[in-house]
Amino acid sequence: MIPQVPAGEYDHRMGPGGYESWFLSARDPGSPRALWIRHTRHRPRQGPESVALWCTLADRSQGHPPAVVKQVFSAFPAGAAAGPRQFRGTAALGQRTAYWDLTISDPQPPLQPLRPAVLRRAPLPRTKLEASVPDGWVTGTLGVDGGTVDVSGWRGTVGHNWGSEHADAWMWLHADFGTAPGGWLELVLARIRIGRARLPWTAMGALSLDGERIPLGGLGRRPRVARRPGRLTPGVRGSPGR
Repeated sequence: MIPQVPAGEYDHRMGPGGYESWFLSARDPGSPRALWIRHTRHRPRQGPESVALWCTLADRSQGHPPAVVKQVFSAFPAGAAAGPRQFRGTAALGQRTAYWDLTISDPQPPLQPLRPAVLRRAPLPRTKLEASVPDGWVTGTLGVDGGTVDVSGWRGTVGHNWGSEHADAWMWLHADFGTAPGGWLELVLARIRIGRARLPWTAMGALSLDGERIPLGGLGRRPRVARRPGRLTPGVRGSPGR
């Protein structure tokens, strides 16, 4: 039996009325396959706690929609794990089932998009986040509906967010450059609501090229954002001159 992960792995940032989530995305360099896994915990001020485990497997070569499995629990199941080094869990939705046991190796240092750093401790934004692993390698097994996928050397990223509520509107974008090891883009775009006012878009993240991290966005650097289903076109400023 897989030992249960201590609760502190999940709720060290949570209080009443809070939530926390970890997610893993990874791409197979040798085929058009990708996975997305998310573990979410919600602790309302009133009422019972809830936990949701999500698993999505996409394979464009099969010509059908991605397989999606989500299950809601009253507490984290024994054996479930989510963090910068490992994701493990099972879920069922109707007749669909999924399990995953994945390890993340050779991770680059975390990226904390919120800048300046005081935003990580300030009341606003109410959502805090980091790319705990902006670039790493994912290995293990993933099973969906009785079939097993051998995940070997998939390139992936791990994200972590927590707080009292989500932004009013937000997008979290990650892209890696398959021909440039260590090259990646991590970008968060968000609009928050204060009372009845909805603030303009704010962009925060970084571009990694040839081992250099180029900060993008931040307070006072308003981005240009054009979006529609299937397409996002942001214009984001970096340091002066970039």
